[in-house]
Amino acid sequence: MTMRSDRSRGTSNPVPARSAHGGQAVVLGASIAGLTAATVLSCHYDHVVVLDRDQLPERPGNRRETPQDRHAHALLASGRDALEILFSGFTEELVAQGALCGDAAANGRYWQAGGWRRTEPAGVPLVSTTRTALEYAIRRRVVALRGVEIRQQTTVTGLCGTATGITGVRLAGGDVVDAALVVDATGRRHRSDQWLSELGCELPRTAGATVDLMYATQLLRRRRGDVSDGIVGQIIASTPSIGRGGLMMAVDGDRWLVTLAGYHGAHPPADQAGFEAFARTLPQPAIADLLGRAEPVTAIARIRYLASKRRYFEQLRRPPASYLAIGDALCSFNPIYGQGISVAALEANALGRLLDRHGAATGAMVRDWYATVAKAIVGPAWELAAGADWALPATTGDRPRGMALRTWYARQVLLATHVDSDINALLIRVHHLMAPPSTLLRPVLRVLRAARRARRAASAPSGHHDIRGRCKEDVGSG
Repeated sequence: MTMRSDRSRGTSNPVPARSAHGGQAVVLGASIAGLTAATVLSCHYDHVVVLDRDQLPERPGNRRETPQDRHAHALLASGRDALEILFSGFTEELVAQGALCGDAAANGRYWQAGGWRRTEPAGVPLVSTTRTALEYAIRRRVVALRGVEIRQQTTVTGLCGTATGITGVRLAGGDVVDAALVVDATGRRHRSDQWLSELGCELPRTAGATVDLMYATQLLRRRRGDVSDGIVGQIIASTPSIGRGGLMMAVDGDRWLVTLAGYHGAHPPADQAGFEAFARTLPQPAIADLLGRAEPVTAIARIRYLASKRRYFEQLRRPPASYLAIGDALCSFNPIYGQGISVAALEANALGRLLDRHGAATGAMVRDWYATVAKAIVGPAWELAAGADWALPATTGDRPRGMALRTWYARQVLLATHVDSDINALLIRVHHLMAPPSTLLRPVLRVLRAARRARRAASAPSGHHDIRGRCKEDVGSG
């Protein structure tokens, strides 16, 4: 089945006009990474073919090939900005579909390092919606682009070409689709190592962290007064001593999305009683309180994620021309940190800029692209995710150097956010990929002083005014 462009929808090409270089580009996967890449490629190639194994829903709905779409997903501020570049007015479209917006600090609540972080506005936009609504909104825009074709229920079995350059893809049944560029957005279950090896291509070094994460999600009916007014989302993060956490998000359809997660065997159950009992083991009662009074509208869905994986294509001397891995096929982050969608949108914009610069997917362009995204996009996000994963003692894999010191300092930053709104705003900018992690090293003395104040406040007698008591009043304990 094929979805073709339909200009009658009235959706004009949202990307700044560029000179097309002709030919055909092929995108493997109609994921968010694949769809955003196709949007950029439509400005450079006469024809863009998106191949996907799935039957794509005609309205917001779950997909068989993306079981993670039932769970919580974050649209970081950097990702929102990247999508606005690709699709003008995209945030307003999400709001019209029922998404909620606010400030990441004022309308979000974060329990980390034994206390609530500050709640003064940080100037970082927060958009809360379901993955299915987000992907559907993107797909509607992409289908309306001139020259873009989405072929559903189509299985790719290999790449065509040589070790120096890819010329197309092979489909089940033997047909070949020629391409001047192949963008691999097949996700964390990609088969491209096998495909590249069959052509004699050098494979990239990989690194990862095994976390054995299980997360479980349920949608509940949202009513006024469920939590304090203005709260869009609330996160109770895991700690090294308690490898479990949870979050609640106000999403489209007047619903709450609740996800509970546990590492290294501390897995949330799939039955209602067990799910609620797991929530009661968290160090704050907000999520358990909501589960105790809100009406479920779906069954509990679970998914297991064993390990994060990064592929270092930028270290290859001669990666094959005309082939790019993007999204989770390039770097699969621990999904609990909500980086994947935003990283994919940022990568798509980087792809457009580098095609502008090079004019075609030559070997030089491919090397430039991998180096650029590694330094500016994937590297910073991986550093954040790896730091959090390696704070858990049971994590195994390729442990980065200096992790003990980095883990200690990260805790000082989190403690500082309990009492210092500027440090909290800075950390939110880093988490939203709007600033590199190194930014947090600049105010090191201020961080350490604030962390000491937070520790003193936490140990103060219960009759004293402390930050945890203040924040409990703010959120009304859920």
